[in-house]
Amino acid sequence: MRKFAPFGAMMFSVFVVAFLGGTITAHYKIFPYPNIRDAVRTLRVLIDTYRFSDSLLLGKYIEPVPIPAGDAPSARWEILDPLVPRLPVIAFGGLNQYLELCPDQGCLAVAFDAEGKVTEAWPYRPVDIYAADITDGAYPHEFLIFDPITHVIPMGVQRYGDGDILVTFHASVTLPATGLIFPFAMGVTRVGPDGSPRWTRFDFSHHWLTPGSDGTTYVPALTVGDSSLSFTHGTEPIPKRHTLVCESGRPQLDIIQVIDGTGSVVEEIELVPIFLQSNWAGLLPETTDFCDPLHLNYIDEIRVDAGPGLAKGDLVLSLRNLSRFAIFDPETQEIKRIVSGGFVQQHAVHHLSGSKFLIFDNRGGDAMGPASRIVELDLATGVERRIFPNADTPEAFAQVFSDRAGYLDISPDRSRVLASFTYAGRAFEVDIASGRLLAVYDNLHDLSSVKDMPEEYRQSAWRFSIYGMSYLSQ
Repeated sequence: MRKFAPFGAMMFSVFVVAFLGGTITAHYKIFPYPNIRDAVRTLRVLIDTYRFSDSLLLGKYIEPVPIPAGDAPSARWEILDPLVPRLPVIAFGGLNQYLELCPDQGCLAVAFDAEGKVTEAWPYRPVDIYAADITDGAYPHEFLIFDPITHVIPMGVQRYGDGDILVTFHASVTLPATGLIFPFAMGVTRVGPDGSPRWTRFDFSHHWLTPGSDGTTYVPALTVGDSSLSFTHGTEPIPKRHTLVCESGRPQLDIIQVIDGTGSVVEEIELVPIFLQSNWAGLLPETTDFCDPLHLNYIDEIRVDAGPGLAKGDLVLSLRNLSRFAIFDPETQEIKRIVSGGFVQQHAVHHLSGSKFLIFDNRGGDAMGPASRIVELDLATGVERRIFPNADTPEAFAQVFSDRAGYLDISPDRSRVLASFTYAGRAFEVDIASGRLLAVYDNLHDLSSVKDMPEEYRQSAWRFSIYGMSYLSQ
């Protein structure tokens, strides 16, 4: 036994040294911690790539529905009030959507006239789109494999007067801590009526587009940091030091990007440094993700009829991970106000008129319940009004829910809202003043022509996620 004691003592010492060394390297994130962290991340991505590879072939589907596949096009619209004149709209599409119009890989977007008839359809050509990149590799994404057909989803769509459309993209599968592609922001492209790309910026653009009053376009974008965020909150005698520890060491930091029709960047405003130096920096520790502290998902421009404390040209910034939105002066690059309320993880905050705003509230709630809702908030009074769903909403739509996405658009006369509940696969047109539901769009598609589609799934229509619908100018 004695002859093994020295060996046992040595092994115990090695174990203690290794344990202490591992603890120190993990705590201070020094060598070899980064290498081990990257190896673990790579392993997780390999597992996730294998696990999700088959499900990506169909696109962003939700479920089959008890409607014959061939009836999907005719079953999409349900008009609840035929006496209200309809308006032309554009529906955002993606892989294997609207195959009856774009039989190769689906449509990027489809336009409907005031009678509900299709007037335009833009084919989706993902391989061509990403081959047209003009950034020359200036925005490196991290991935083990990349297939523009299955690893990318269209998000926002803006139609130009000449029939072209501008489209933003996300990675199709993003998972906590790893994700198949990092960062999740994929880029922006301009395509012609036949789906051919004019140019692509395979950069870090993301979420939805907003046409600016000067002919440019606001696009949420980001940059990837190389360390956790730190700031000091308060003053002497006891200032508070905060560090938002991003475990990956690569926080995603939001940018307000302005581009023109040729794909040139007119301006970039780095939002996180401004926030850190503002009077609202103390809100940052409340974020739901230290690696994505703000998560800018929409930029609106105040154009007319601005209420007290607002000015024409101010920007409205929807910050999901803080469950707040900001009023931002792009000229002085100052945050004028941060607004919170009963809304949680919101998307697509729009200025309505005066001091009123419309909000796609994903997870908030009120006396009616916790389902996702469209809320009108009056900054002058602080009053929140649930617009939809409400007590008079038909039962089939009363509990509609979209967890992590949602988009809305306001009609040109500011009387209606078109709200896309992304993960419910439906869009709802609602009268803003009364909350009355006017029409429902069900994002149904016929997948019977998709290669390798299991035979048992060919008979039914499939409901897909819907990332947005917008009104078209008449």
